[in-house]
Amino acid sequence: MVFYGVGALVFYSLPYQARSLPRWLSGFGVVAVAVGLFSSVLFLAADIDWFLLGFPTGVFELVIGVWLIVNGLPRPAVEAPTPDSVMADAPA
Repeated sequence: MVFYGVGALVFYSLPYQARSLPRWLSGFGVVAVAVGLFSSVLFLAADIDWFLLGFPTGVFELVIGVWLIVNGLPRPAVEAPTPDSVMADAPA
């Protein structure tokens, strides 16, 4: 869980910075995983099992799954290159 927590913390902060998901959703994911990571470290250090601190991570996983199924990600605003623009960029 410690390695998952560190990876998920980085992974859920990326949509927050890129604004590809609502900031409240990405922020909730970062906070939920941080609490779960703290719970895992506490379990390793003090042998105290605080299972309920990992509960927000599960709730977030369900919410983001439903969000992505219903809304998806925004499409990029990049246009596909046309043959004329590709030929104009080619070196002579």
